Amino acid sequence: MFRRRQKRSINLPFVIFRLGLSLTMFALLLGGGYYAFRYFSGVDPLKIAPQTAFLSALASNKDLSQTIDKLINQLNLPKISLSQHNQIQGTSSSLPPDKSVNQSGVKSTKPVTILFKFALVADSHNENDYLGRALQQAKLSGANFVIGLGDYTDTGTTQELKKTKDSFDAVGLRYYLTAGDHDLWDSRNRQVQATTNFSNLFGPPFQSFTVQGVKFIMVYNSDNYEGLSTDQFDWLKTTFEQIKSQGSQSDFPDKLILVLTHEPFYHPVSDHMMGRVNPKLVSQAKELIKMFKDNGVAEVFTGDLHFYSQYSDPDSKLKMTTVGAVTALRNLQNPRFSLVTVYSDYSYLVEDVEIK
Repeated sequence: MFRRRQKRSINLPFVIFRLGLSLTMFALLLGGGYYAFRYFSGVDPLKIAPQTAFLSALASNKDLSQTIDKLINQLNLPKISLSQHNQIQGTSSSLPPDKSVNQSGVKSTKPVTILFKFALVADSHNENDYLGRALQQAKLSGANFVIGLGDYTDTGTTQELKKTKDSFDAVGLRYYLTAGDHDLWDSRNRQVQATTNFSNLFGPPFQSFTVQGVKFIMVYNSDNYEGLSTDQFDWLKTTFEQIKSQGSQSDFPDKLILVLTHEPFYHPVSDHMMGRVNPKLVSQAKELIKMFKDNGVAEVFTGDLHFYSQYSDPDSKLKMTTVGAVTALRNLQNPRFSLVTVYSDYSYLVEDVEIK
């Protein structure tokens, strides 16, 4: 009445084949996700310390931070401070304005006061609402002027750039801008000079200016195919020669030199830097880093990465900061900008500010 069910034989080679195929598909999906994340974020997740990523997220979420602080206090657990978080990231935090040690480490008897503040904005990508809010917030925070580090648009059309200009003009802060690679696309597609649309509205993409003894050198390095032109290299050399001659002849020499540009010359965990599109530009980036270090540049500020980070070039030890993105798109952090306070002893404090 009842038949005995025959035991099915196991085809071991087929089982092994299916298991291998499943593991291969999983590895391909995992690898695809990893490379997609690295491409769109510019950050290599394998090179980010977990505790640093957690603390960055924690620092940007006040409610979560307060909740975890209460839990830590109740459990009597050791606490990691934000200064320790900065050390994990390899950053240094400036002392408050009443400090008595100046930038060269010499004790100062004079009270340290604020000379001025300036804001750094980057990568708004047509999100002019966020850009306007960032500029207004910077103004309310006491910024005397603002420096733009590029990628204000997605494709660099004249219409897009005009809307960007309207956002800058509306706030009433003086501004200095360089172009990002996205701001060049339309001009390049029309087979004219890549900076044509940008320069027609904002002027040349590289320049230098001085504010109360601080020299600002804005470098245009957004052309991923050509890099810096010979003319710009010659201009840089002349600028540094002038700084040196002023130091020996002028009663008001430049006390602090800062370089500002769009694309990082180097980054420890991201491939979004000079040479990513054209590998020949890697040597140009190294040449520029050496030029900056040899001529006393204190720090290089860049954009493009869509992630706030501070680090140093491993060879020259030149300090570098990538400014977080104004846009909310392709952004691992909330929209943000940076605020820099320069003190009377020519030390300075860099703050990463979330847009409210």
